[in-house]
Amino acid sequence: MIEYREHRGFTWELRESANELTFLGITIAYGLVDEPLAEHGTLRVAAEHLRREFSRPLELPGGVYVPEVTVDLQPAIIAIWVRGSRAAVAAAYRRMHQIFEQATPEPGAPMAPVRDTAYPLWATDLTVRKPGSAYPLSPLESPLPGAHDRAAALLRELSPRGRRHQALLTTSDASLIEELDWPPGPPVVRPPATPKSWRDQPGNEFGAIHGSADTTAWSFLLPRSADGRAAHRVLETLTMQAVPSLAPGAGAAQSTGFVLAGEVYCVLRTEHPLSIAQRRRLANEILISPMPVSDPLLQSAVHEVNEHELDSWRRLDHIFGTPETAEATVEGVRAVLSAVGASVHLKLPQIEAGQGIDPGLATNDLPFLLGAPDRKPKQRFVLVQRGGHSTATVHPDFPAVLGHSGSLLFDASQDGSPAVAKKSVDLERLVLVASASPDADDVLLLVDDHLRELAIAPSLYQRDRRLRSLITQHTDGVPRVVNDRLAPLAATIAKESSRRNFARLMIGVGLAVVAVVITVFGIISPKTPKFQPTVIGLQVGETVQLHYGTRITLRSVTTEERGAHGTFDIAHLEFCAGDGSVPGSDTDIGNTERWFDPAMYWLERDGTEQPRVLLFDDTEFSSTELLPGACEEGTIAFQQTAPGTAELTYSNSRGDEVTWLIDE
Repeated sequence: MIEYREHRGFTWELRESANELTFLGITIAYGLVDEPLAEHGTLRVAAEHLRREFSRPLELPGGVYVPEVTVDLQPAIIAIWVRGSRAAVAAAYRRMHQIFEQATPEPGAPMAPVRDTAYPLWATDLTVRKPGSAYPLSPLESPLPGAHDRAAALLRELSPRGRRHQALLTTSDASLIEELDWPPGPPVVRPPATPKSWRDQPGNEFGAIHGSADTTAWSFLLPRSADGRAAHRVLETLTMQAVPSLAPGAGAAQSTGFVLAGEVYCVLRTEHPLSIAQRRRLANEILISPMPVSDPLLQSAVHEVNEHELDSWRRLDHIFGTPETAEATVEGVRAVLSAVGASVHLKLPQIEAGQGIDPGLATNDLPFLLGAPDRKPKQRFVLVQRGGHSTATVHPDFPAVLGHSGSLLFDASQDGSPAVAKKSVDLERLVLVASASPDADDVLLLVDDHLRELAIAPSLYQRDRRLRSLITQHTDGVPRVVNDRLAPLAATIAKESSRRNFARLMIGVGLAVVAVVITVFGIISPKTPKFQPTVIGLQVGETVQLHYGTRITLRSVTTEERGAHGTFDIAHLEFCAGDGSVPGSDTDIGNTERWFDPAMYWLERDGTEQPRVLLFDDTEFSSTELLPGACEEGTIAFQQTAPGTAELTYSNSRGDEVTWLIDE
């Protein structure tokens, strides 16, 4: 038996207890969805503070008593439950306003956990539907800086007597209602009774979200009502019936609903990924252009909701302060089903139709609410070659080629299936940077406001100084968090860097100091090479001599028109291989400086990288290893795609970077 009462401005819910214990519940209409993105972790710190304070031992006439306390965080609500003897629950009840309004969460206190059923299943979609919400960051177990200071202010805001947010008080003992002895709270007007609907906000219309065709297929919205719940039951049945025939091999399908203030947000996931064609056909058959649903199926769903779930949905109305939901009807469910297609978001990679593309893969006919990044990089950063193998084979966590265009940094490698979306981030919209430790930068996870993420290890890329400068420029002032999962990868990279390129770790330390440290502590052998990478700027016609004798000369750069093929910048180079020996040492660095590779050269105009191309001229260089002391002359061609001041850059895996300024 459930009864609702109004008492001194509060809504109370009376429920029977399943045992001899008394319980008190406070359910507040503020949840993970309501938390601003920049305040991630504040609500969870506040929730943990509530749990600890309500769990404090109580001095009662019969002795010390510790009540049972649980705190439940959900997308749209936070609920606190206190169970125990009546005296203990009454004592906790009398302290409630103090716990909320005089809170001082301890710095470094942990965050309350979020149960698995409340975790967001499709974070990027949520950033489109509800921009600025911290809910998609729920799996991140580190709060953003300042969360503990903000938690005290949030707790005062959440205090039930403040009336800032709707709240429902629940108890199993009606006499507790009369014991309300809180001092009057500040006169705060209750919020509007009808919560703002997501459905009416931009970003919730029909469309697609760029992403890999993985086990997440789509999302949609349903009204938070009995009709909406019955419609969800119908859609679950239709999905289970359609998947085996239209998507064999997909396995089990599950549609999960998350209760919001005004809607239920639903996400469909399958045991195995659906192909692009399968997910489009299924969505069309079930959600967008379905056949009429049979009356027996509708009647069954309506009966189940009205008989077994109606009380739960009406309880939500009391929490959010909305009119009590009516019983589900067949007509109401049909109306919900006819409107659901307008809120569907499909998860698909954005693939343009064109030559070489299977027509069944093309998705550019759909309206993309969040599309793919521009795949034409103005700058490229390539993973270095180690012992004849790309670092990508050793560290597959990082893109083999990073592309940079405008504010976007993205995976510009050409491998992989079209159904797998390449990762990217908007550097001008970063919301956090994760690293293995507070000040580390060997491995960084960049996350933007659409929760797109990109993991990079700057030291593994050619032109790493330029990459580091780009990252530093855009991460200054962005909140930093520690992600323990990055630690093993960071340790591996640090070990490799220490073994292969010790001297580069000493940049900026000072050679005299380094020499003393090495001498006193014996960190390295006296025969280990001591050098710093060559970083230099030259003019056309000048020669650079690298370590161990390698010499590179940029003879000239010419511009040629090739008719319909366009305009090309052609660099004329001479490359003379060093012998690989270290002066005064028996160390040999192998073929690092005897290997000529056109991929180590970039030509830029006003910072925009020009594509390297093959013109199939007799003079063009190809990748080759020269004998010690041998010289070779040749050309490298770049297509001119933009005007502006030109410069040619050479960079190798040892950190050497040489730039020639080209006067035209």
